[in-house]
Amino acid sequence: GLFSAILTAFVVQTYQMLQPDTQDTTNQLLAYNSQLFSHGHTYPETDYHIPPTLNMTMTSVLESQPFSPSASARWINVLLFTSLVLSLAAALFGILAKQWIREYMLWNSPLATPRENVMVRQMRFEDWESWNVDATIATVPALLEIAMVLFLIGMVILLWTLDDIVA
Repeated sequence: GLFSAILTAFVVQTYQMLQPDTQDTTNQLLAYNSQLFSHGHTYPETDYHIPPTLNMTMTSVLESQPFSPSASARWINVLLFTSLVLSLAAALFGILAKQWIREYMLWNSPLATPRENVMVRQMRFEDWESWNVDATIATVPALLEIAMVLFLIGMVILLWTLDDIVA
């Protein structure tokens, strides 16, 4: 639970690395406007004219190259999303295991005969074995450990992209 919440906070931040930064386009358009005004162009309503070279510049700003996220951004997000999925799977398996254990322990009813209680207990034991509940319970810590390792690898790559000395 807590680990998944922490992971989600990192995923929200790193997910933005996979999308184009709209602020870059805004900055380019502001630079273009600045360039227009630095040439002394004022555009009264009757005399509106953009020089061809500046018009081409604006077209190039608006039709810039399509965005492609970096390889490190992709790796970071793959690792963090995989870690999040594994930690949520561990939580799900933990909840299921708790429910199975609770049901398994309720075989001894005071309203039933001893024979019925033993039959219910045997049926639940056979179901426990057929569903391989022991293995499911054993995977919970393994899933969390793998999720933690993937998270740490993702953090190292993230830190490496920001500053290699800190990483």
